[in-house]
Amino acid sequence: MALSPLPFQDPLGDVPFLNLRVELNNPIDGVAAVFRHFLPNGVAGDEERDVKLNIVELSGGLINRLFRVSHHHQSTDGPYAAALVRLHKTELPEVFDRDRELRIIRFLASHGLFGQIYGRFENGICYRYQNGEPLTVDQVAQPDIAIVIARTLAHVHAVSRPLVVSEAERTGDCIRRWFNLICSPDFKCLDPFANQRVKEAFPNLNSIREEFEVVWSECQAMMPADHPLVVCHNDLIPANMILSDSSSSEPDIRIIDYEFAGIGHQAQEIGYFMSEFVGMDIGEDRYPDLQFQLNFITEYLKSWYSFTQKGERAVNDDEVWNMYVRATKYSQLRHFACLAGTIAIASRDASYSNNVESLGGHDAIWYVLQNWSWYQRKKEQLQRLDLKPE
Repeated sequence: MALSPLPFQDPLGDVPFLNLRVELNNPIDGVAAVFRHFLPNGVAGDEERDVKLNIVELSGGLINRLFRVSHHHQSTDGPYAAALVRLHKTELPEVFDRDRELRIIRFLASHGLFGQIYGRFENGICYRYQNGEPLTVDQVAQPDIAIVIARTLAHVHAVSRPLVVSEAERTGDCIRRWFNLICSPDFKCLDPFANQRVKEAFPNLNSIREEFEVVWSECQAMMPADHPLVVCHNDLIPANMILSDSSSSEPDIRIIDYEFAGIGHQAQEIGYFMSEFVGMDIGEDRYPDLQFQLNFITEYLKSWYSFTQKGERAVNDDEVWNMYVRATKYSQLRHFACLAGTIAIASRDASYSNNVESLGGHDAIWYVLQNWSWYQRKKEQLQRLDLKPE
């Protein structure tokens, strides 16, 4: 199968665009206008284009407002299945590259790994709704589900290799940009209470930025020259993986929300996944144990070789172990990304730092504090592993 080169450089002019900014505080009319513009006929035909719409706001969005939209009589699995209208609550170019995300998901959609893109508008995007339910922390820990996640991740990484170009920004560059923002002298969170908590918890963000640079350099130093670079999702919490409604005997999982995606090593993605395994429920008792991680990596590598070498290839124990060691090293990076990215978003979006519904009764700043505290307790343990000879 031929893959087009350099999609990161693709113009987005062929993606339908609606010159409309939907009001975040009163969005229903705007959401309806977006849906009618991109899907004017639904499944009924022009004569019923003004028929009543079903618009349901979905829970769980931290940095977006999400709406499932369909015609009232519409099938969920027809040629014009329900659409997802996603409104960006935060426009922060230092954190989010919306054009890059659109290029990624459009490319994945062309390979059946993301829903059809219907169009974009000034502060959002509209695409096919993925039927199913977000995974839970308990489901991710189930061996049969974990195997499918590993295979799906390998598939996304293999298919998206043409997106990796030499000039593309690496994940470390993104995190560095976030730290530059939050370490600037005039930086402050939009919400005064959040700002006070950040200053009290992290009085010297510059020292954390310096520690990040050390960890990033160590991650790069332990990677062999031929270790593949791939498009990393970088936010694989359970809620960003959808267990599709399917009659198939094997679960079908789709990955959504590529807002933090960027170029990185395979080990980075696996390390991030293990670090985000518990979602927003931080606790040592939920962190995946060694055998789970080794089994996951084994399945990932088998699938990777199947997709990239068109056939089965044996995976040896040393290979699996070394991926585990590198992934564990990279898992440290995710805690810096979480800290810098969350605080940066809180500088522009007061509702983000105060959003308790999506975080199990806590807010985003609380999560950062708990996450960073966990890392401080565990980082020495994460650094003790040694590679085996290759």
